[in-house]
Amino acid sequence: MLACLTGEFYDGNMVSGGWAKRVLLLAGVLVLFGSVPVASGQPPGRSRGEARTAAHPPGQVGEGYRLYDQKRFLEAFEILDAAVRDDPQNRALAVKAYTAGLAHLLELYKAKQYQEVLNLVDHVTVLQPNDYQSYFAKGRAQQGLKLHEDAMESFREAKARTQKPFVRRALANSHVLLGNYPEAIESFEEIVSTGKATPRDLGRLGRSYYESGDLEGAIAAMNKALAITPGDTNLIAALNKYSQEYGVQSDYSSDTNVHFTVLFENTPAQRELKEMILRLLENAYDAVTRDLSTYPDSLVQVVIYPSKSVYREASDAPIWSAAVYNGKIRIPARETKISEDQLQRILQHEFTHLLVDQIGGRRVPTWVNEGLAQIEEGREVAWAKPLLRRVLGNRNLRPLFRDLKDLEGSFTSLPKDQARIVYAESYFAMKFMIDMIGMWGVTSMLEDLKEGTPPEDALRRATGYYYERFQDKWVEKLMAEFHLGNR
Repeated sequence: MLACLTGEFYDGNMVSGGWAKRVLLLAGVLVLFGSVPVASGQPPGRSRGEARTAAHPPGQVGEGYRLYDQKRFLEAFEILDAAVRDDPQNRALAVKAYTAGLAHLLELYKAKQYQEVLNLVDHVTVLQPNDYQSYFAKGRAQQGLKLHEDAMESFREAKARTQKPFVRRALANSHVLLGNYPEAIESFEEIVSTGKATPRDLGRLGRSYYESGDLEGAIAAMNKALAITPGDTNLIAALNKYSQEYGVQSDYSSDTNVHFTVLFENTPAQRELKEMILRLLENAYDAVTRDLSTYPDSLVQVVIYPSKSVYREASDAPIWSAAVYNGKIRIPARETKISEDQLQRILQHEFTHLLVDQIGGRRVPTWVNEGLAQIEEGREVAWAKPLLRRVLGNRNLRPLFRDLKDLEGSFTSLPKDQARIVYAESYFAMKFMIDMIGMWGVTSMLEDLKEGTPPEDALRRATGYYYERFQDKWVEKLMAEFHLGNR
């Protein structure tokens, strides 16, 4: 959740690795001990039992088989793979080499040597390109390296070769990780149609419907999940949240223009506010898409709540927020009169969060996201300078000034006074970065983050500095600007 603070300033139950490790382990065990056929199956003319008990072939190939039996899988693979190159028509030999290669990939994966998996997996795949297992292993290793886009493509390749539910599930979960919720819905619904959906599948389906703006679909999925595990507290909490929001919005009207769909309470005051917000949203669209050179993939959903209390109840937003983006832009109707300029800034702030989410995915550090959103408000954040000058100039207050590396997570749980400080830090840090590398460099860094690059590595690629040196540089500039000398 990304929020805009009030007043004079604004502003995953994700995929668990454990189940997938067990799936890959199970797949490897099945392959190793012949419980299922691999690719084209057993060598022609032999039963599975005969294939396991027959005498080893003579020579080097026989040595490969013996090494395999000793579970020295890499050595076995190297010998058998070389033999396949000498005898490319020998399907049984290719299957054995592939099986040895898969077994070694499993060893590497269990040891978390994900890059080593990627170094070898394509070589293994060549032996049996129509089998799903090497593609699945590749996807799991890519997930281990946070290469989520690449992992999604590998799971697509695996799914094209098998109908196994755990492969479908891996692809569906990849879509969730990347925020591709319509695709996640399609993938999870396929699992549901097989009758093999777990409560976790249904929970993630519900979340995907929710993030796509379909509250009825979200509630239906959560009810199906709870029918299987009625006491699951996480599912109950999610269902309560979705139902509460549905109850608030069920009587709302909607209006749509070229880029936005706005939900609002159909009263004269709300209709008037809705018209103003639609107009200001188009201004925000023009300004922010021009700066970030990115355009929304679909209509942007905006909800106007009739009061601050209803807004907080439906959105779970912090008390100090003026608006929030968490898949939708959510804003309370103005309880006190604010200027059109202030409302414009709030909307540009939240629309920026939406585009940053689209460009960079869910791994964008909050200080980057909030700093950029404040810059895109299109004004100097006047309160930030005197606040940070006071904090940095007072030894007793300096501990409140945080390192950027500590500001990667959400700010929404912070008390208002601490939130003001970290928002101010985020603003000045991003100003410093944009002065250094320009907006093009910032968007390139966001793209790196979406591809799975860790935040500190993405920062170094963009600026040439790791966190510690970048922190020193921008604080040094800030101190000079504040005439405070050394920190």
